[in-house]
Amino acid sequence: MRTAFVLFFTAAACASALGANQEKMYFLGEVKLGAADGKPMGSRVILLEKIHDRDHSKIVERALVVEPDGKVEQHTMNLTVKDDNTFTLVDDTKDIQGSGQLFGPAWKWTYFKGTFKSKSGVQIDDENFMADDSVIVARKKISAPDGKVLMFMDMSLKSVTPKTYDILRATLLKDTTKIDLKLPAKIDSDDKDDDYRIAVYSQSGRIDFITFKAKHLEPEELPAKDALKSLRAKVKSIPKPAKGKLPLIKIECDKNVKYSELMELMNICREEGFTDVGIVPRSPAKKGGTTQNK
Repeated sequence: MRTAFVLFFTAAACASALGANQEKMYFLGEVKLGAADGKPMGSRVILLEKIHDRDHSKIVERALVVEPDGKVEQHTMNLTVKDDNTFTLVDDTKDIQGSGQLFGPAWKWTYFKGTFKSKSGVQIDDENFMADDSVIVARKKISAPDGKVLMFMDMSLKSVTPKTYDILRATLLKDTTKIDLKLPAKIDSDDKDDDYRIAVYSQSGRIDFITFKAKHLEPEELPAKDALKSLRAKVKSIPKPAKGKLPLIKIECDKNVKYSELMELMNICREEGFTDVGIVPRSPAKKGGTTQNK
């Protein structure tokens, strides 16, 4: 069942500008399941954040899926769009991969179809109809490796405002997700000069400011207003070796930081190609180190 629910490809709707060539969109909807013979199999609720990153020809989708028992699952899909309006797709666990074709004006597409497969051999044939930019209607056919149809998924999504999305997401994750600030075994807590550290400061859960500390550079404070945009540029500038292990990035925070904000920081790092990202408790300020909360 997880294979079916990681596929939520949608189109432009309620957008929140992040920059000249990047925007965020938010959706709320329902997916109804049906067996091959048409027998209903229940439904799920979906809350979706979608990011269009035109500069990098990327689309990132982060979905919260509410199961009938109230359990909330999180899934992330990454799409790379080509100049001919074709795309490739892979999920965050590398379990689902595939490709498809987009139709209509670039970044304002009105229809798409794609075929995706999981490592287990399950195939998803997907169609999305997006003529109304505030409503998405889709049908997915899920087939077994032998070609036998297992189920159909009929999905409808409507755009919501960023504020509505934030409220719903916070409510859904309130009791289902906790930040574990225990130091992972593979991460050394000492400040070494080969370390890239992102210190997050918050009074109410929202980011007040971020301090970015990089090798051979003095800490630089990024104000909350432009913190995420500035941080992406900082992370992007971290040199990547031609060979060998990528640098480790540590995110230092305390229990005031909301899970959604922390995930945003981690996703920025991962979207820029850094997979070794750790979370560490905020350490006391050191001379020449990060700034304490004001």
